[in-house]
Amino acid sequence: MGLEPALAALVMLIGIGLTSAGIFAHAGPAIAPGALLILLGGGWLGNALARRDVQLLPGAQIIDREVKRD
Repeated sequence: MGLEPALAALVMLIGIGLTSAGIFAHAGPAIAPGALLILLGGGWLGNALARRDVQLLPGAQIIDREVKRD
C-alpha cells in the first residue's frame, strides 16, 4: 500500500497508547499530546487513503448523475 498510510496509522496508535496510559496512570500531561496525535494521525491516515482512492464502505463514493429535466 505504501509507507505514508503505515506511518499515519503508527502515529495514531502511539497517540492511543499515550492517551490510554495517561488516563490509567492519572497523568494529565500525557493525555492532551496523545489526543493530539490521535487527531493528527487519523486525519493524515484519512487523507492518505483518500489520495489512493481506497473505499472503506461500499457505495461511499460520490456518483455524479445527470438530472433529467422535462
